[in-house]
Amino acid sequence: METTTAAHANNLFPTAISSAPDLSDEQASTRAAAAAGFPTAPVLKPGALAAEIAAIATEAAPATGTKAERAMAYLRTCPNETAKRADLAAAIGVEPSDIVAYLKPALTNGRIARDGNLFSIGVEPEPHESKRAAPAPKKTVNDRSQPAPKAVAQVSAAKPNLLPIATMSVSDFSVAVWPDGAMQVHTGGATLELSALQMGALKMFLELVDSSGPTNS
Repeated sequence: METTTAAHANNLFPTAISSAPDLSDEQASTRAAAAAGFPTAPVLKPGALAAEIAAIATEAAPATGTKAERAMAYLRTCPNETAKRADLAAAIGVEPSDIVAYLKPALTNGRIARDGNLFSIGVEPEPHESKRAAPAPKKTVNDRSQPAPKAVAQVSAAKPNLLPIATMSVSDFSVAVWPDGAMQVHTGGATLELSALQMGALKMFLELVDSSGPTNS
C-alpha cells in the first residue's frame, strides 16, 4: 500500500499563490496589462469628462470690436441698460480711470450716456443730410462773352398799339417817350408813367435848373 506524502498532496491540490496579483487592484491590473504588451487606457474619474466639457463651453470668447462697441454690448445685458464705471471698465478690460477716454467718441455722439459714475445706452445718432447750398453753376466762355441784357422800356398798358419814339437804357434804368408826349420811366422794378402835361412841367423845371446853375467864367 502506497502512502501519500504531504508534498505530493500539495501537488495534487494546488492552492492560490500569495504573490499572485489581486485583480481588484487597479494599479496591479494596469501593470499586468503593460507587461503583456497591451496599451493602457486613461482612467477617467467620475464627472471629469462633464467638467471638461463645461469648462470648454464656458470659456470666454475672444473680445471683438472697439471698446465702445463692447461697452454697448455689455450695457445691453445690464438691468435698465445701465452699469457702474468699475463694472463697465472690467467688462471691456480697461482701468476705471481710463474708461472715459476710451468711450469719448460714443459719449460725444450720444450712443452712450453718462451720469456721474453710471453709464447707459444712449440714442443712436440719425444720419443727417447735408444742408450746404448747391454751388452756383460756373459761367462758360460763351456766358462771359455775352453782355448782360439791359432793361427795356415796357409798352404802356394804356397805349398797347403805340411804340415809343425814343428810348434810352442805362443799367436797370430806362426811359421811353411816346408820340403823344407822355414818358415812361422804369427803374428798380418799378414803372412811372408821366402824361404829356407832366412831361412839359418836368421839362420846364429842368430848363430852369439849367439856367440858374453856376456859370463858367
